[in-house]
Amino acid sequence: MAWLLAGLCGTASAQSLDRITLNAPELSAGAYTWDAPGARIEESLDPGDEIYGGTLNLTPGGGPGGEYRVRVQFETSLGISGEGPHVDLIDFRHCVSEWHIASSADGRRFTVPTPTDEESGCVPRATPDEIRVAARKALAGWSDTQETTEHWLGLIKDIQSPADSPMYSTISEIRIQVEARVDGRWKPVTRLVFAVPMGC
Repeated sequence: MAWLLAGLCGTASAQSLDRITLNAPELSAGAYTWDAPGARIEESLDPGDEIYGGTLNLTPGGGPGGEYRVRVQFETSLGISGEGPHVDLIDFRHCVSEWHIASSADGRRFTVPTPTDEESGCVPRATPDEIRVAARKALAGWSDTQETTEHWLGLIKDIQSPADSPMYSTISEIRIQVEARVDGRWKPVTRLVFAVPMGC
């Protein structure tokens, strides 16, 4: 971990960013702005918010120099639908997409790509027994009664696969990595991690 942090600090001095701004039409907050961004930034999107097709603007530190690229990755998780309420198994199995290179016309403004249907609906592999164990652990974190726990476990008692109703899979996290070219190699500068609300 120490070498990674040292590498990130070295990158920041060579290709630092004064500011990152994310604008997207489907953001309830309108935009996100991070001044002097660190190596990792975590945000939670509001229900209904989307950043796909949004524009990530980079403002380099110390002038206009530096070459940057942006890569984006999507992660899906399983959930249990209760026709409104839902239980998210975000600490269980995931599907993780390949990294997508965000398009840019000028190397400063990047368009956040939209996941494919396969990526946004990818169902993590798991056996019914594994799902039930994961559900019980998730419920232990917020269910205050045994009756509530048994209700949710009862909903999935007959499932044969993670694709069976009331199970569902959806994007739970979006990772955006900003990289700078240093000595001919791409080095990470900042990683933005967005938690995406699951269900409705």
